[in-house]
Formats: sequence, C-alpha cells, structure tokens
Amino acid sequence: MSCYSDSSTAPPAAPNPKYTKAGLLWIYSEELNFKTVPPPGDFKGYGQAILNCCKGDGIIHKKERAFVLGYFKTFGCPDDVLDYLSTYDAEVSMEEAISISPQLQMCSRAAIYDAVRACDGDGDLAALELDAIKALAALVGVEEGTVNDIVAIHRAEQAVKTARLQITYPLGAPF
Repeated sequence: MSCYSDSSTAPPAAPNPKYTKAGLLWIYSEELNFKTVPPPGDFKGYGQAILNCCKGDGIIHKKERAFVLGYFKTFGCPDDVLDYLSTYDAEVSMEEAISISPQLQMCSRAAIYDAVRACDGDGDLAALELDAIKALAALVGVEEGTVNDIVAIHRAEQAVKTARLQITYPLGAPF
C-alpha cells in the first residue's frame, strides 16, 4: 500500500477548522517557537514591505510573489489579503507598510529574514533587492551587520537543503 493516494476522483474534503487551527499552531511552534497562533490581520503591511523589497531590482518576479503567497497561506493569511498581495506592485511606501504592521516592527529581524528568502525566491538575491532589504532594516532598527548575518544564515540553510534533497531523493523529486 502506498502512502500516496490517487485523489483525482475524490472530491476535495472541506477544511476542518479544528485541524486547521492545530496545523497553524504546529507550524508556528515548529518554525518560530511560538506558543500560540498570533492574531490575524497583520499580513497586509508585512506582505507589502516584503514585496517592496522584492521590487528593489525593478520587478516582483513570479517566483518571489509565489514564495510570499505560499508562505502566507501556510501561516493562515486571510483570502482577501492573499488576493490583494497577488497583484500588489509596491505602490505603497515602505514607511506606510511598516506603519500598519505592528508585528513587522515587533518581529523586525524575522521580517528581514522573510524578505531575504522572498527576494531569493527566483534564485537571485539581487544587489538592488539587498539594498531595499537594508533600507527596510534601517526603518525598523535592524543594523546592517545583522542583515548580513541573516543573509549568511539563509545561504547556509539553502546549502543544507540542497544536500538533504540530494541524499533523500538521489534520483530527483518523485512528484
């Protein structure tokens, strides 16, 4: 018996709010060491700021936006905000995005980390994107040296991920 089922003929199951909430708590705990799921509603400004960084090189690449949307979906972002961010093109200033996002200010280093990962979503953390990240960092009180440390951690994580995938799927991804 395979651990994968052919669900192409079965209708999708309706989400179970109990399990959705448990899943959110698990991802917040596993990835961020949070003890509770934070209140909803902060994704818009946070997403604007990150996508503004992605546009540092002049364009929000499809893979960068896909990272932001996928990441936010994982953490329970409301559909209306996902719809908004799916077409957002950095028309809001970084200062305005920060002003509507208390969590971005409270979790400023995490926001810088998320911006680095999003900007590298297309496989190229461009110099102009890094400049935009450093500008965001300055606005939220994160020193340039810390930004450089975050970039180094991201690159190390990418190297570990590549090694893990080569070991666990030596013939490539099966799906």
